Amino acid sequence: MKKSYQILTMIVLIALVMFNGSVFAQEGDNPEEPKAVLGSGFTYQGYLTDSSGSPVDDSCNMIFALWDAASDGTQLGSNETKTGVQVANGKFTVTLNNTALFGPNAFDGNERFLSVSISCQGGAGAQFPRQKLNSTPYALYALNVADHNHIADTWVQSAGSQPLLTMEKTGTSTGYVMVIDSSLSGLGLDVTGNIHSSEDSKQYLSPFTAMERNPADDLTFNLRSHGGVSIASTVNTTGERLVVIPVSTFGLLLGSAVYVKGLQVCYEADTTGPQFIDGVGVYKGDDTTYATYLTDGTNRSSTTRSCFTVNATTRLLIDNSSYVQLHLNWDNTHTASDSITIYSVMLILSEEHS
Repeated sequence: MKKSYQILTMIVLIALVMFNGSVFAQEGDNPEEPKAVLGSGFTYQGYLTDSSGSPVDDSCNMIFALWDAASDGTQLGSNETKTGVQVANGKFTVTLNNTALFGPNAFDGNERFLSVSISCQGGAGAQFPRQKLNSTPYALYALNVADHNHIADTWVQSAGSQPLLTMEKTGTSTGYVMVIDSSLSGLGLDVTGNIHSSEDSKQYLSPFTAMERNPADDLTFNLRSHGGVSIASTVNTTGERLVVIPVSTFGLLLGSAVYVKGLQVCYEADTTGPQFIDGVGVYKGDDTTYATYLTDGTNRSSTTRSCFTVNATTRLLIDNSSYVQLHLNWDNTHTASDSITIYSVMLILSEEHS
């Protein structure tokens, strides 16, 4: 007599699915952080019995299909066939949709129904009615979020160090991670607390604001048509002159501390004379004295336009009025044409302390 089978209990469990590493299928005060981002697959577990109610022990082939209705309707994607599934004491487990056979719209927030066909080596087989997939599978939905209207939603994280929400763009996509459209009315974004970025900020300082720090007052500053400033010594004496450029920047940017990371200077020695840059630095006023953000004492005398960058050994918080200082030197007799042109000065800032 040909056997007929039935599935008394079907259980669908979703494997741990993360929305780019930030949505966890686990409860508790201290959920374990997942080690890797998983795909669209989920685990299907069933309990198979024969017509007499006895659990099956056999090797079976199974065909799964996903539908958008309990009957009729439209199949989503294609069938997924599992061959040689071992059924032990009635229990079996398979992983479905690991290669997205159910299609890109498999779980988009609408109801889904799974049909199962089973044939076993013992000669029995059955086509089972479609079973509705309940809320658990929609953890998959976070992998591909469609348009939603979440009005006045509040997401709360009461404790722990994990982000409440992480959005990450991967692959070769050039689009935005998030777009806020407030063109009709109201604010685009309202934040209580700090806004932090790990990207550097670059502040260009105009060399037109450069001034001599030395009391000798023997430097001239000539604005060049290309935007640079040519600095020359009017006195034929050797030695170092100090030129400063004021810095006006944030100590706090949108609530986050700002640190000096580096300095870039683009310059040119206008002749092959004795003039050169023998040091640069970024400093701050500190009541009766000064403090150093960064400093470098390398000699530079390129007669073509050149740029160099100096990085801070330790990044310090901007907490007072600041300035860039250029150390210019003439180590031999010279004329007014033996000048140094400063093309640009760029301060590199960071919200990262290290």
